[in-house]
Amino acid sequence: MVGEHPLAESLTTALMLALQAVGRPGEALTSYQRIRRRLVDELGLDPGPQLRAAHQAILRGGRTG
Repeated sequence: MVGEHPLAESLTTALMLALQAVGRPGEALTSYQRIRRRLVDELGLDPGPQLRAAHQAILRGGRTG
């Protein structure tokens, strides 16, 4: 689904969290960088709060607080 809707933040957020859950945080972070670049380049927007929160959680090793 992410491939069909590359700017859908909710889909990318779900993908990132799933990748983190199965021990693939590097791929999760790559997904974030990919959508972040597209949002900036194509729409002139930064990622939304849910996507940023997922990114930060992955950077912290999955901890949400």
